[in-house]
Amino acid sequence: MSNQTTPVQKPKSKRKALWIVLGIIGGIFVLFVGIAIISSFLGQTSELSSYEAEEMAEAPATSSERMTAPSAEKFEEVELEEVPETAAGEVELAEQKVIKTANLTLTVEKAGDTVSELNSLAVSKGGFILSSSVTTNPDGTQSASITLKVPVDKFEETVEDAKKLAKVVKKESLSGQDVTEKYTDLLSQLKNYQAEEEQYLEILKKATTIEDILKVTEKLSLVRGRIERIQGQIKYLESQTDMSTITITLKEEARIEIPTKEWRPLATLKRAFRSWIQFLQGLTNVLIWLVIFLGPLVILVWIIVKIVKRRKRKAPQG
Repeated sequence: MSNQTTPVQKPKSKRKALWIVLGIIGGIFVLFVGIAIISSFLGQTSELSSYEAEEMAEAPATSSERMTAPSAEKFEEVELEEVPETAAGEVELAEQKVIKTANLTLTVEKAGDTVSELNSLAVSKGGFILSSSVTTNPDGTQSASITLKVPVDKFEETVEDAKKLAKVVKKESLSGQDVTEKYTDLLSQLKNYQAEEEQYLEILKKATTIEDILKVTEKLSLVRGRIERIQGQIKYLESQTDMSTITITLKEEARIEIPTKEWRPLATLKRAFRSWIQFLQGLTNVLIWLVIFLGPLVILVWIIVKIVKRRKRKAPQG
């Protein structure tokens, strides 16, 4: 009978060592990812905490402002003569107030030159340029946008003169908003509050105690605030109705030009070289990250492989 020796199961040992190495690498990778996630979460938490702290710091000031805001209920004890409300019909009927606007889209020969002509046109009508911009398009043509403010009685005349500067009127839109009723109502409210202010001033002259003086003064301050607010609305309506608004978009016809005027090969070469440098910088950054991040893992794997090989050499062979 011949002696049969059991062969050494090397494939299983190699497979087991490989799984050990992969497990160690996977564990280290998960550890790095976990650390990065926790750091990001802690950063967001600290930012949120600081933001909440700022909000809490501002909250008391807001609350105190609300507590100190004057309330109309405090002045119920002050005896006032009833101020008769003035009906809108009792106010002198205001002249018609209309907000006029126009939007034009014009095709012109030279957009820049037309902008200068429109500027002169607005000045000649007693108006001004509110805003203007000129843009050069890739095909060499120019486009512009300009807003004119002219007196309302010169509105239609200015629109017609502006159209004469165009080769083609591609779009024309005129609109008017009648705000006469709103303007008259504001005048009525202003008259009522001014009458109320006069009564408070009379009461203030007759007040003898500090408490009465303070109450009437606070009430007077509220009325004056309303008067200023209404006066602001009236001035706004007057500015909108006294001066009309004309917005004009200018476009040039497309034209064929020799491409050498816009073709700049040297600039293209510089942009290409800059892009190549940026690519190399990005590639170098990636390599640095790989070396810093994977370098320790490669060294660790190399050490483990050396240890496994050394153990295999020392292990007795049957």
